[in-house]
Amino acid sequence: MRMNRVLTAGEIFQLFQNKGYSKLNPEKIRKRLLARKQKEEDIELSLKLMACIAVFNEEVFHSSNDVIFGFVPKKSKHGFMAGCLSGPRHGYEVFVEGLLEMVEHETQKIKLFLLSAEGELDHSLLMSQEQFFVSVAVHEVRHEVQKSKGFRMFRPEHFEATEGQVKHFIRLMKMIQEFDKELYEKQGKSKRFISQKMSPREFDARFIESLSRDRVYRGISMEDLIGLARLQPP
Repeated sequence: MRMNRVLTAGEIFQLFQNKGYSKLNPEKIRKRLLARKQKEEDIELSLKLMACIAVFNEEVFHSSNDVIFGFVPKKSKHGFMAGCLSGPRHGYEVFVEGLLEMVEHETQKIKLFLLSAEGELDHSLLMSQEQFFVSVAVHEVRHEVQKSKGFRMFRPEHFEATEGQVKHFIRLMKMIQEFDKELYEKQGKSKRFISQKMSPREFDARFIESLSRDRVYRGISMEDLIGLARLQPP
């Protein structure tokens, strides 16, 4: 594959599926999760999502050796459908229980915002499952990139130092995070839950995820998608 060829979301997703399943031992995972009384539809989606994460991780880090791919037969306490392992471990986990419901919510009720270079809202639309899974893979691999020594994350205050789409997606993410915080407080979520969702690591990863959604929708090369996962503020 030419790394600079512009790809659609569907093409990126299919590339991830074609290469990703061989890294996961899907039959063994299905058997284990069925034994833990997980639903077949949740299991199949978890495999698709992890295949995206596994291949994009390999594209960014040029290796999948010693990478952990975990499937957790329960829901995340903090409302995540996937996560990057903390500490020095290099790996990811997908929370299987209720995954179909979460994916349907994200693709049937949450809008994808497209911004112009001037910060204007081009339009908003619902995401396809393919677009959504690619963006989640970018989000989770971004968390692994954050562990790199000396790596600088994007923060709300970088709005003044950036320009174009990057500048305006920082502003958009700040607005979304403030809205989410108020919503979680009204819902009575715990301080720990809110702290996890509002952390600098999550702001940075969600910013990169939102920017990738816009770029993937318009068409993007794998080379540029990798560049987004590694992007740092000036």
